[in-house]
Amino acid sequence: DFRDEAATYTSYDKKAAQAALDEGLKELGKSEITLRLTYGTDESPMDVFATYLQNALSKLDGIKVEMVATTKQDRIYNKQKNGDYDLATTRWGPDYGDPTTYLTMGISTNGNNYGKYTNSELDALMDKVANESDVNTRWQEMIDAEKIMMDDLCYIPVFEKGTATLQNKDVKGLVIRPVGVPYTFQYVSK
Repeated sequence: DFRDEAATYTSYDKKAAQAALDEGLKELGKSEITLRLTYGTDESPMDVFATYLQNALSKLDGIKVEMVATTKQDRIYNKQKNGDYDLATTRWGPDYGDPTTYLTMGISTNGNNYGKYTNSELDALMDKVANESDVNTRWQEMIDAEKIMMDDLCYIPVFEKGTATLQNKDVKGLVIRPVGVPYTFQYVSK
């Protein structure tokens, strides 16, 4: 329901990407850059996504991508935590059914904010979200918070995982949740 009301911020536009890259290269005084793309080989589908990203970025003139294969543990606790990466593929699954499960990732004091993204306007707005009692005001504040994060490109969401469940018609009481622990078998009967 949040996505129905909030804007869509990501799209594919090779021409615009090339223009932005050209502008950045000019600003740097370079004709080409190499970016290290760090990913975990033990966390599918991030390994597949890293290959996709390398191929997509390599279609732009002036950019080379160096693949840095590692484990999830090393990626998070060594490379990302210490800022030893240019780009990193990672994933975040919602723990609970509220947009703040993603929006809090951009708060400057969040322990999972490995990019060290800081925006005082976002921090203040997310503090308001945490303390807002009016649901409509809170909803708009979250929409505004996401806009700040996406305008700054603090993270770039690319895809969302999903699952399908096939359930025997004789099974009753299976609780299926879209977030958190996906199944509760406590009430199942057949």
